[in-house]
Amino acid sequence: MIEKKLGEEFSQLDYHYFILQLLYLVEYADYNAQIKLGQGYTNSAHTLMTQSGGCDVLGMKSGSVDGTDSSSMIYRGIENIYGNIMQFIDGINIKDYQAYVCYDKRQYESDKFDGCYQLIGYVNANTNGRWISKLGYDMTNPLVAFPVETNGRGTNYVTDYY
Repeated sequence: MIEKKLGEEFSQLDYHYFILQLLYLVEYADYNAQIKLGQGYTNSAHTLMTQSGGCDVLGMKSGSVDGTDSSSMIYRGIENIYGNIMQFIDGINIKDYQAYVCYDKRQYESDKFDGCYQLIGYVNANTNGRWISKLGYDMTNPLVAFPVETNGRGTNYVTDYY
């Protein structure tokens, strides 16, 4: 049994991550968060976890202490939402480039592709290691946006690596 010390409404990072991305896009109107908020620990040499609190001096202001790839970044009170280490998003499973999402945190399970897990209505890009040029859209799951094309550069389109 999972202990819920903070209450039933708190959980690991899950599909709500996409809501944060949309909030960021509305607020900054730019896919390049590393320019707007700071790079965060995005240098490939930064593969170890880092201690939280690097942005405490900013209070609740979004941004970075120095904007370099050697310091933490914060957005809306969430420190290092990108960069530093690979993150897993709970409630989303991918098989053969096809994403499945579950919106009920009580039913999150790895490698499950049926039941509460809904098939997203497009296939993810099948080329890793390239810049994202187009995100998919599914009317049934409008918050979930995975890359479907990877023909961009680091300075255009989504400006993120897939």
